[in-house]
Amino acid sequence: MQVSTVDSKRIRLYETDDLVIELEYGNGIVILHCPRCTRLNKSTYLKAFQLVKEWQEFIQYTGLKGLYAAAYDPQVIKLIEKLGFTYLGTQDNLKVYVNAPSTPDY
Repeated sequence: MQVSTVDSKRIRLYETDDLVIELEYGNGIVILHCPRCTRLNKSTYLKAFQLVKEWQEFIQYTGLKGLYAAAYDPQVIKLIEKLGFTYLGTQDNLKVYVNAPSTPDY
């Protein structure tokens, strides 16, 4: 999996003491990052699920192939996998995943 992050930008979507979710965008892709996930509980999962659902709808609307996620922390990887992302490979010591819709809803 080769994803270039040159000329990309990040925006912070959500931040609490337990969870930080950011989006990196550029070069025709959008990558979800979770630089902090200190507590993985039902509340954390539901908030992350809501954000991923909203951003997946946006990604689908723009015609991009999917929402990517990248992580190295085992707890963040567990969250990503619970959110339904599919593992693609490793790049720059990060596990890379995608959450692509199976069929468009338009």
